[in-house]
Amino acid sequence: MKKNTFLLFVLLCSVGIYSQNIPVSINGNYRTEAEDFGIGAQVMIPVYKGLMLTPNVTYFFEKEYNFNSSYINSNIKQKTLNYGLDIHYAFYLKNSRSFVSPFLGVEGMTGWSTISGSSMSFSQSSSGIGIDSKWSSYGGDLTDTTVLGNIGVAGKWFLDDRFFINTQVKYSLVFEDMDGNHFVFTAGIGYAF
Repeated sequence: MKKNTFLLFVLLCSVGIYSQNIPVSINGNYRTEAEDFGIGAQVMIPVYKGLMLTPNVTYFFEKEYNFNSSYINSNIKQKTLNYGLDIHYAFYLKNSRSFVSPFLGVEGMTGWSTISGSSMSFSQSSSGIGIDSKWSSYGGDLTDTTVLGNIGVAGKWFLDDRFFINTQVKYSLVFEDMDGNHFVFTAGIGYAF
């Protein structure tokens, strides 16, 4: 049953790809929660009429976070790679190839962090009177993968028969930590093959 469903899906995608142009774009991205920038690419694969599957990938550049207080000094450098699949439905503008498409999707986010810093530790002095303190260093590398859900709206604004401007706004839901939900604003240029 699963094999037949998969084959039907591949057949529908193949028919859609054969009969229509495939928009491919290179994009710049801004993520609100982390306040970082990334570069990415997406392909819109027509499946049936206005329905499109959109695989995408974005690399968010390294960002540095610092936390300093009287007792802790930390430095975190983090970069992430997001990869996902969205389902779009295109509403074409009258007498135009340009369209607006609401979408839903799922995305994986893999982050690589380097953590370093120092903290002050306290202990009772050897004489029993007073408290001794000393600074200790720590550090290490961390890799983490998270699953996100996406909801948003995109627009493809054709300049001629092939070239277009890509715009997109999405709200990403971080299922493991709802405080990490964020918007991603995207703008780019593309070509329809």
